[in-house]
Amino acid sequence: VPAQAWCRECQKPVSVAGFNTGCPHCGSHNLQVDSSDAMQVRQIEIQ
Repeated sequence: VPAQAWCRECQKPVSVAGFNTGCPHCGSHNLQVDSSDAMQVRQIEIQ
């Protein structure tokens, strides 16, 4: 489940699907994740 975030560079709301997800509008990784939404773990790989 994607979390919602705010891009601090282009000032637009974005959906965050992973930890290394950049803003789809400007490519920035300077995102502020909305603390009211949570990300759900789909898979954990243990070696």
